[in-house]
Amino acid sequence: MAETTASGGELPASDSEGLPAGADAGGEGAKDAAREEYDALQDRYLRLAAEFENYRKRVARDHQERARSANADLLLELLGVVDNFERALEAEHDDSPYAAGVSLIYEQLQGLLARRGVERVQATGQRFDPELHEAILHIASDEIPAGHVCQDLRSGYLLNGRTLRPAQVAVSRGKTPGAPSDEVPKPDAQEKGIEGI
Repeated sequence: MAETTASGGELPASDSEGLPAGADAGGEGAKDAAREEYDALQDRYLRLAAEFENYRKRVARDHQERARSANADLLLELLGVVDNFERALEAEHDDSPYAAGVSLIYEQLQGLLARRGVERVQATGQRFDPELHEAILHIASDEIPAGHVCQDLRSGYLLNGRTLRPAQVAVSRGKTPGAPSDEVPKPDAQEKGIEGI
């Protein structure tokens, strides 16, 4: 006779030892089947746990990258303000309290950028590097070797060692052969087609 559960469902018939009907009480087959099922479930559990751990790490990495990107965007916009402060400080001004206040604000802004991992790219005199510099002009120069930065036109910045904004620079093309770099050669009378002058 089948037994019933508290919810009214029937339990499968069992023999006197509590094993399901038809199961071999001393059967090694049942143990092997149970072991295989256990191993399969254990393997599935470990795979799911590993997949979940990988997912958790990926989500955390994506979150950090989004935060880093948002910070970089904000800092990049802030660099325009820094450029304007530098222009204001370069302009001729008397030693007024206003000029001193502008200087203090600029120093605070530089401190904030430094704490966030932003550093200025030192360009003048360095070999041109397309990762750090954006060439705007090529200038003949007797003092600066070819392929080196002559002038920093707009400062570049790094954020934690990666380029945030490249420096806009003038690059030396070296000494111009034949004529001094500032002097334009005069045309010859023969080149004009005028003879006997």
